[in-house]
Amino acid sequence: MKKILLTAILATAPLMGYAAETTASSTGDALTGLLLGVEGAFQRTDYSQKLGGLEPGDGPFSEKLKNPSYQLAGAVSLGYFTRKDDLYYGAKVSVGKTFGSRDKKKASAGGNQYQNIVTKVSQAYNLALVGHFGTYVSDNQVVYGLLGVKRIRYDFDVSGTNYGVNGPVKGSVGKTVFGPVLGFGMKQAFSEQWAFSTEVSYERYSKVTTGNVDTAAGALVGTSIKPQVWNVTVGLSHKF
Repeated sequence: MKKILLTAILATAPLMGYAAETTASSTGDALTGLLLGVEGAFQRTDYSQKLGGLEPGDGPFSEKLKNPSYQLAGAVSLGYFTRKDDLYYGAKVSVGKTFGSRDKKKASAGGNQYQNIVTKVSQAYNLALVGHFGTYVSDNQVVYGLLGVKRIRYDFDVSGTNYGVNGPVKGSVGKTVFGPVLGFGMKQAFSEQWAFSTEVSYERYSKVTTGNVDTAAGALVGTSIKPQVWNVTVGLSHKF
């Protein structure tokens, strides 16, 4: 009897090994091919913001507002990724938005100087193209670096109440900028079609300015930003 059981075990061992290998390979397949994903991110943005203007009779003024802003962001993505030996590579496009806005207020009084100038900076949307290149840690896990470019549209609202002798000023301006995206990440497949990811990335953009918002009497006010963005992102993808 023992001899029969031993013979059966030895005979089925290769099949069991093949089944386990097939299961791991199938799970790992969730990392390659056409992937549709959703992403959520926590952002820290250093706007390096400057506020400036010109008040008739008082001359120009300038103010630096460097405090960082913390916000949440979301995106949907579509990408294609492949495996060659232990190498993992591909690219994705994503469309997203940062929620909330950066509101800054500068108050001053006396003479004809500005009072209660408020700036509001918000992100209308972003569009990104990002490539991944990395290596397999196991059949269902990869680590990778990422490099790409992102296009962001910023909306500015600038207003001033009791603005000297000239009354209130207000203006809204939209600006679009491009910047590089650098970072690293990890993907883990947990079924034949689903995987999750975590990423850390950095973005840097050129200076964006509203230009001058003015009144008929000649009062001017404006703001500029030079954003740097750090992201911690988690994502979920589905293979088609």
